[in-house]
Amino acid sequence: HETTWSAKVPSLLVRTSCLVVALACSIGLYQADKATIARVVPLAALLAMVSVVLCRWTRVNDVVGVSEAPFFGSQHLKQKNVLITGANSGIGKETAIQLASMGATVYLLCRSTARAQEAVDDILKEHSATITPSQLHVVQVDLGDFASIRQALDTLKQLQVHVLINNAGLMMGTKTISKDGLELMMQANHLGHFLLTRLLLERNQLTKDARILNLTSSTYHLAQKGFDFADMMCETTRNYTLFGQYAQTKLANILFTKELARRYPNLLVY
Repeated sequence: HETTWSAKVPSLLVRTSCLVVALACSIGLYQADKATIARVVPLAALLAMVSVVLCRWTRVNDVVGVSEAPFFGSQHLKQKNVLITGANSGIGKETAIQLASMGATVYLLCRSTARAQEAVDDILKEHSATITPSQLHVVQVDLGDFASIRQALDTLKQLQVHVLINNAGLMMGTKTISKDGLELMMQANHLGHFLLTRLLLERNQLTKDARILNLTSSTYHLAQKGFDFADMMCETTRNYTLFGQYAQTKLANILFTKELARRYPNLLVY
């Protein structure tokens, strides 16, 4: 889903062939005499290392696609306020770095203020030449607790938001119930972000041309029967599984995005 395979066939065939040969050599070790093994082991080890490098190239060059993010200048997002959930690590943290480096004021909405502050300290240490302390603000918010979301927005009630990035997400192997009595993964991944967005709209805190980005995952394909409106919390007809419920939450992100764009055509929703 992430690359044009027809354009990559030659390189992928070469890499796949190396993997096959390395595997064949490994299998041959169990059926050969000592002299043959002595000759095969170095070859197998070399091919294995080459295969690892080629697989990494496939990931970096053919799937990820870009080596560095686009940059439009240090003043490009000056005086723009950005909210990012789950910004203390991973995609959220990297997004905060990229947008702050272009002048945005970024609010890191995180469950753990300690981890969020560590992320801020790391960013300022590594990017002191391009990002100032006044551009990064930590806001405590637990998406698995509706009261926490309301309290977080109360602290930001004077803020006009230009960009909202609903990034945070959970993967829970065991079914867990939130403080609000709901299945936690569905609440944190979808309902919490829905409430956050809805409140910003109701309080007129989103600018007229605000951008809203909802992060999803290709695992939504696992919800082959579509979104289960009848049992979204896995209470009656559907058994809870990690990927089964996670796929439902990611499909919910997509459905939410499409309906949000339909109801608010003035917003830029992705």
